[in-house]
Parts: sequence; C-alpha cells; structure tokens
Amino acid sequence: MKSIELTIKENKPAPQILKKDIDTLVDRLQRGFSANKHKLTQLNGYYLITNIHLSKWMKVTPATVNKWLKDGLIKYSEKSYDNLKFFDVNEVISQLRKQKQ
Repeated sequence: MKSIELTIKENKPAPQILKKDIDTLVDRLQRGFSANKHKLTQLNGYYLITNIHLSKWMKVTPATVNKWLKDGLIKYSEKSYDNLKFFDVNEVISQLRKQKQ
C-alpha cells in the first residue's frame, strides 16, 4: 500500500491597517491624548495608557487594538514593566505611520 503526503499552505496576506485610515487614526490619537492627558496616571514620568484608552481615542473597539497587538502592528512601550504593560503615544504613532510605507 502506498501513502500520499499532502501539504496545505495558507496564503494569508500580512495583516495591515488600511493606508487611508492611518492619518485619521493618528489625528484622533493625538487629539484624544491632548484632551485627556491631565486625567491619566503617571509612573516615573510616563503616562500609563491602556488599550482601552487607545481604542476610545481612535474610535475603534478594544478588540481591534488587541488584534493589532497580536498581529504585531503596534507594541507596548519599551518603557513597560514585566507586570505592567502600557503604551507610549509617540511610539504608537510611529508604529502606525510605518504601516503607511
């Protein structure tokens, strides 16, 4: 009896944010941060910005922000601690703008 080996490859496109939406997202993020930074908690001079803050300011769902994290489109701040993850607005803006290239 002969055997047949099958290999299935998925050709999924790389996850991305639509280029036409990036400027809108960046603008909303900057305006949301400027309007609300006085309400944010700070630790060692860094604003503790969560995915809930990002989703609210950019007018997307928290699930969308979590998907972007999972897909590697955005990342937590390099200044985050092991047990405390937060975002830096400038880092998120540069990560979003990289999607435009």
